[in-house]
Amino acid sequence: MDGNRIIQLKDALSSFIDLLTERDRFNIIAFSTGTAAFRSNLVTSTVAAKDSARSFVKKLTALGLTNFEDALHQSLLQTYKDPVHASIIFLTDGQPSWGQISTDSLLLFTKRWNSGNVRLFPIGVGGELDYSLLQNLASQSGGLFTKGAVDDSIYVTAKDLYRRVFLS
Repeated sequence: MDGNRIIQLKDALSSFIDLLTERDRFNIIAFSTGTAAFRSNLVTSTVAAKDSARSFVKKLTALGLTNFEDALHQSLLQTYKDPVHASIIFLTDGQPSWGQISTDSLLLFTKRWNSGNVRLFPIGVGGELDYSLLQNLASQSGGLFTKGAVDDSIYVTAKDLYRRVFLS
């Protein structure tokens, strides 16, 4: 994500941080060639944690390739305590280009790593996506894939998913 997309991403993440309640636990794992985590594990959504998360988001930059493997693995290593609401929103504007890039391997690894039955909600924004991979990541975990067009707002696309899944 670069240019306007990274600005949209930061705005969307900041808006979603605002939606978190004190009952929520969260983390942010940014990915490109590698990953950068806000925290090593899920944290309770306190005022201080949300303020720190906003600072983390402000520092995000677009750099490198697209490493789904590390992002999915690190996301699934988090300690999910609530099996009913354990979810990952996986936002991308590209397809795997670093680490494991095989669709079949990524699906197999993700299934193996998902010992906590965490639901994945991939959001793909743009025209350079592996729709099959994103759809199958959602399907095998009980999640839902959301597709956004190249010129769609990341925030609007993600908020639509949030309303359909988490507020229903």
